[in-house]
Amino acid sequence: MHPSFIRLAATQRPIKVIPQYKYYLRRIPDVGLWFSGIAAFFGWPHVWVWVSNKIEDAPGNRGMFY
Repeated sequence: MHPSFIRLAATQRPIKVIPQYKYYLRRIPDVGLWFSGIAAFFGWPHVWVWVSNKIEDAPGNRGMFY
C-alpha cells in the first residue's frame, strides 16, 4: 500500500473536500490585475495622444500618432 493511503487510513478526521470553484474565485484578483495591467500598457499611448490633442486644441480627428 502507498504510504499516503496508510497515513489517510490512520487519521480519524474526515477528509475536507474543497470545491473547485473556490480555487477559481481565488484567482479572480490575479487575472483582473493582469488584464488591467495589459490594458494600461497598450492603452496609455492612445490616452497620451488624446489628452495632448485636447491641450493643444488640435482641430478634428487627425489620427492617433501624429
